[in-house]
Amino acid sequence: MYFLDFDRTLFDTNAFIESLRVRPETESLFTDEANMSIAQTLGRMSETGAFSFSAGELSRFVYPDVPEFLRMLGNEATIVTSGNPVFQQMKIASALAGIPRISALYVGDEPKGPFLALRHASYGGTQIFTDDRPVELESVAEHCPSIRLFEIRRDGTLGDGRWPIIHSLSELP
Repeated sequence: MYFLDFDRTLFDTNAFIESLRVRPETESLFTDEANMSIAQTLGRMSETGAFSFSAGELSRFVYPDVPEFLRMLGNEATIVTSGNPVFQQMKIASALAGIPRISALYVGDEPKGPFLALRHASYGGTQIFTDDRPVELESVAEHCPSIRLFEIRRDGTLGDGRWPIIHSLSELP
């Protein structure tokens, strides 16, 4: 079973954020002084229906290796994503439209380690967790010591160094 982070692992979040700078509904978020973060604002906008994505609209932000990898794994892959669950669900549905059997766990603001600790045993077999954030890898290492960890560096940086570094999903065992 593969547990895969979404943002910056499957999805080019930096390019997505840049696209929001020119989108009419969101461009003002990048110029106005706001008390909330942009992510919180987008989460609230998506919860009220003031903001949405069409099916496939965000597929251009999915890294090239992702669709084939997810199709190949089918039920053996689960996305584990942080952030506003409504907003994350909208992003995943739009970005991965047309890929069958997408399974996702929405963590919200909770660290991924304790969240997975309550769930990972039900999946059985060898388990792999991949994320770009060392804080999440550390959390999973602490709470789920049987899960193999990989740090993905899509940006080409060296990474934390405590876990094997990969640059593409094709490098996973």
